[in-house]
Amino acid sequence: MDDRIIEIAVKYFNIGENLNLSIQRTGVKEYLRLVEKSYDVIIADAFIGDRIPKDINTKEFFNLCENHLRSDGVFILNSIVDENDKKEVKDLKRNIKTAFKTHYSASYDENTIYFAFPRKVSLG
Repeated sequence: MDDRIIEIAVKYFNIGENLNLSIQRTGVKEYLRLVEKSYDVIIADAFIGDRIPKDINTKEFFNLCENHLRSDGVFILNSIVDENDKKEVKDLKRNIKTAFKTHYSASYDENTIYFAFPRKVSLG
């Protein structure tokens, strides 16, 4: 994780480590490989520049995230994907769908946030 992002979170959003929040300065994939804990929420910021790293856009990565969520948890992925790269977008959606029972997304310009759940969830 970029230390500058952590500084912004602390300064402007009053986000800091406490009993309910642990900020990790490593990639989510590497971190989840090292721990055996389960989480209510896993948030991944999945882009470097305007590209999703290849090791994140894999079935293995999304299965790893799903395996570390509690049954009532949620996985949130922030991505910036150029819609011109249709294969990357298609792979991302397929990999999320493979790992999670329910998934939704919300987009604005090139930014898409995915919400995925290890259980059936209905918005209605």
